[in-house]
Amino acid sequence: MRTDPFEPRWLTANQRVRALGLTDEQTRWSSGDSRLSRGLYDLVRAAAPSVVVETGVCYGFSSTAILSALEHNRKGHLWSIDLPTLDPNGRINSDGVRDTSHVVAPVGVGAAIPEDLRERWTLVPGDSEVELPRLLAQLGEIDFFFHDAEHSYRAMMREFTLAWERLAPGGVLASDDITWTRAFQEFAGVRGLRPVYFPKALYLQRKLLRRNVLYRGWVRKPSPG
Repeated sequence: MRTDPFEPRWLTANQRVRALGLTDEQTRWSSGDSRLSRGLYDLVRAAAPSVVVETGVCYGFSSTAILSALEHNRKGHLWSIDLPTLDPNGRINSDGVRDTSHVVAPVGVGAAIPEDLRERWTLVPGDSEVELPRLLAQLGEIDFFFHDAEHSYRAMMREFTLAWERLAPGGVLASDDITWTRAFQEFAGVRGLRPVYFPKALYLQRKLLRRNVLYRGWVRKPSPG
């Protein structure tokens, strides 16, 4: 039986970020929460994708979770699109909401990702509005999509729609911060999909979906017939 790599990789990821002079509390908003990342890791392990695309990297905690799962599965590659924010105050998205996610310097993008996982990782620098259509056209078909870029209604719905068109039957579309807008719920609703929210422990602890609480959800693309 192979050893579960999540915990040691998570420890390494946090050590790498602390080497930048940041504390756990300073990075918690960047998905540096082991419960959230464990849920993503478990989902990727179960889905066993070959081609994975994510938008939004920041320090790379979610990327580390995905890559750890791919490594354990012994297959798969992650393409990540990111346009980092360096302003410690974050930026205002197109809905007029401030997103405080940022990195201390360009070198901080993906800094958490352990060296031994980077062979499975390709960083695509740039705005997802420009780079996502290009990347999806290049890849042709994907098995797993994870949104963690701008959490405005327009940006989320655009990315969900683009990724869904390229998602293979049985593939997974997942999103971070689904309570920032109604995009995820509406996207799933009009397609008759039943979202799953994770991690369940955090969801049950909070009992209600509330704005600006870190919730994630996912849907699976039905197979023909």
